[in-house]
Amino acid sequence: MKKIYIGVFLVFNSLAINAQQANVVLELFTSQGCSSCPRADQLLKKVAESDHGGEIITLAYHVDYWDRLGWKDPFSKEAHSKYQYKYGQKFGGNSIYTPQLVINGDQHIVGSDVKSLNNTLQKLNNKKLPSKIKLFNPKKESSKISVDYTVENGLDNKLSFVLVLKEKVTSVKRGENRNKVLTDAHIVLDKKTVAASKIKSGTIDFDIDAKYNLSELQIVGYTQNQQLSFTGACKLELF
Repeated sequence: MKKIYIGVFLVFNSLAINAQQANVVLELFTSQGCSSCPRADQLLKKVAESDHGGEIITLAYHVDYWDRLGWKDPFSKEAHSKYQYKYGQKFGGNSIYTPQLVINGDQHIVGSDVKSLNNTLQKLNNKKLPSKIKLFNPKKESSKISVDYTVENGLDNKLSFVLVLKEKVTSVKRGENRNKVLTDAHIVLDKKTVAASKIKSGTIDFDIDAKYNLSELQIVGYTQNQQLSFTGACKLELF
């Protein structure tokens, strides 16, 4: 993929932001209780930090079906597992696994498969997603952060926003990764879906845990069609 640098730098209420459109969305379904997941987590982190990280959105959904096997992942959510099951139905049958990497909602590979990921990214080179999403005007008030948005060419699609923690180190005490120190990247902390009547423009807000600094967080907005294929995506860094 050729290098593309897209940046809009603004200042609002002492927040500097960098809003970027992206044409590739990588969704990793993972768990701290899965012994084969750390390699995939590291690969996702490397992609985000690569020269192409600006044009790729990386999201890690921690599922909860590993929690009963010795270690409860602090980032796991039942909603993430249900979202993955929808992909299982799309890709044939109800089979899901970790680490599973879904690319633009259209295909999936084993999350640690570097060769397959590189091949897929090469095929997606220069392909543009049709919807344009803008995230701007962030406001931090007490324990909440809000951001305004507009959407172009994607009004018939599903619009979602996620709050992302860019990195977290965890010492795992039990389960398949017991006594290991894991570094998870681009963890989905919260996800909200906008009503169809409000897709064109509006404001979305998230509760912010006091233990996180704004510099650790990111907001991602994206549109998907009825088949879960991505049609647009944008990410907002908070500094």
